[in-house]
Amino acid sequence: MFDDALRFITLRFLVYLVSFATFALLGLFAGAHARVASRTTERRADKVADPPIPTSTLITDFQKDGVNSSWAEGHPKIWAAAAVDFKGPAVVDVSADEKFIVVASGRNVTIRDTSTQEIVSSVLTDASGSANTVSIFPDVDEGYSVFVATSDTASNKVTRFRFSSGGAVVGEQTQYDGLLSTFDGRRGPFNEDGRRFLAATDRSVRQLTIYDVDNPDSNVVLTGHTDRLISAAFSPDGALVSTASWDQSMKLWNASTGELVHSFGPSGGQNWKTNFSPDGKYVVLGTSAAKGTVNIWSLADVTAPPIVISNFGDWVRTASWTSDSKFIAAGTYGIVQVYSMDEQKVIQRWQTEDPRFESWELFWIEEESGLKLAYRITAGLEVYDFESNLKYRWGPHAYAQYNGGGSGDDTTLIKSRGWIGGSDADADVRFYDFSV
Repeated sequence: MFDDALRFITLRFLVYLVSFATFALLGLFAGAHARVASRTTERRADKVADPPIPTSTLITDFQKDGVNSSWAEGHPKIWAAAAVDFKGPAVVDVSADEKFIVVASGRNVTIRDTSTQEIVSSVLTDASGSANTVSIFPDVDEGYSVFVATSDTASNKVTRFRFSSGGAVVGEQTQYDGLLSTFDGRRGPFNEDGRRFLAATDRSVRQLTIYDVDNPDSNVVLTGHTDRLISAAFSPDGALVSTASWDQSMKLWNASTGELVHSFGPSGGQNWKTNFSPDGKYVVLGTSAAKGTVNIWSLADVTAPPIVISNFGDWVRTASWTSDSKFIAAGTYGIVQVYSMDEQKVIQRWQTEDPRFESWELFWIEEESGLKLAYRITAGLEVYDFESNLKYRWGPHAYAQYNGGGSGDDTTLIKSRGWIGGSDADADVRFYDFSV
């Protein structure tokens, strides 16, 4: 969701402040993380022995054939078990060919060789403020385009850099006015090939601009929402854009003309998340209405009643589809649910006894070895393996210091290295050994 949404999130933080203070006395939260410049550090054997943070006590767990999941051998693990650690605050993305890791910290953007983690290029954005998302796409001819979204109290910018196939900077950086939807993650505001993206371009965050990096004359402005835009997404074919707002509406737009196609709502609550199924057949809305629901409309008939996934108990701000569109996972505070489109029912429900920690960054891993679901909870990264019925976790130890993390979905799998990771709760970027 857009950065101005932090106003609302701050209110929720104040509600939970006393509870968090209690945890601090128990050693679960222990002060602010020292922010330092981005650098690579090796794993530290002396830290691996530190006691892990207590994991969530569960009301319901992931299951296979009626049997609750269990921890994989050696898990849960702590942050110090990381194969690589880029000191933050930082956000990260990996090129589709897994050749480069791009890390943005403050105004600094570094391109690193995935195999060696050595810096190939380093460049500063001309924009003020600090990076909150970074995205890398293949360029039209060869090389890469990297988009960095920065925000401060005065302005919001998206900066595009171009890099050669070897990672060298090519040409000048290009700036665009606007605020990216950081809670939609590094891919959410972009179309499939990264040639168009969505940014809020008015002070009230109610107007959305569709930028075309190849043809600025084709830029389109979407207007019509009466409260803050929170989430936006392109359909897989790039023909439609969906937008979700606090005005209780979700809207469908023609991405070429800006014409309003359909308006859904009022939902009865604040809307937080929208996206499309990968097969392009459905559009999703995550909302706080009815104590948290996910509504799924068929694009074949947008006037028909939606599929409704309920019993979340709070707003739904994260939702992720499998690539075949057969399953959708969605989460809120202390809850993750997996819904089967074929069976038309919830097939997995994971729920913690303590509802204060929001499940975040749902990320599907689809390999021949079976389906896996990654998610973040209680300051850690966890993965559930549907085939083996095992769970994996990397999180802070009992005395770790942290005070937040990167915004948005940047959990990434690097198959060539057997790594999984992204921005952790102390704002460091870490990758962990996880062969699939």
